[in-house]
Amino acid sequence: MGQAFFAVFLAEDSDQIAAYADPYDYNAYWKLREHGYVGSSFTLAVERTLFTPRRLVWAGDYADPEPGTEPPANLFARCESAPVMPDPDPGTTGRYVINHDKRCYINKYVSPANEFGYRTHPLVAFTAEGCGRGLGDFVPDHPLIGTWARDHISVSDIAPDDFRELMFMLEFP
Repeated sequence: MGQAFFAVFLAEDSDQIAAYADPYDYNAYWKLREHGYVGSSFTLAVERTLFTPRRLVWAGDYADPEPGTEPPANLFARCESAPVMPDPDPGTTGRYVINHDKRCYINKYVSPANEFGYRTHPLVAFTAEGCGRGLGDFVPDHPLIGTWARDHISVSDIAPDDFRELMFMLEFP
C-alpha cells in the first residue's frame, strides 16, 4: 500500500512538532512520487517557509515510532494534535537547498528530469523518514535519502561560499 507523508517542522531545541503541512491542503497527493518533484504546489509552499533555517522532516506514516511515545507513535501520527503550517506568502523560491547543520547545499535543478520533465526534489528526498516502506516512495537505497531529516534547512538563490556543494542524481520515477 502507499505511504502518506507530511512536511513536519520541529521545534528548535526538541523533536516537538512546531507545525506540519499536509499535501492535500495544496492540491497535491500524499505519496512522495505524487508531490516530491521540483515545482509541485506542495513543495513550493514548504520552500516558501524556509527563507530562514528550520528543522524539517518529510514524515511518513510507516516511519518508526518516536522514542518515548506511549502508545508508540511516529511524527506523522503525532501531527493530528499539532498546529497546521500557516499559508506561506506567495512568491519565488530559491535554487539552492541548504543544510546548515551539515554545511552543504544542492542545486535543486541538477537532478535529471524524467521523460515528462519532472525532477526529484532534493528537499523531499533528503528529509524523508520512512522512505522505501510503501508504494510510491523514492528508491530507499540511495545514500542521501533521509540523511537531512531533522536538520536546519533553508532555501536561497545564493549558494553559501563556505559550504560544500553536493551532487544529487535521482531521476523522478
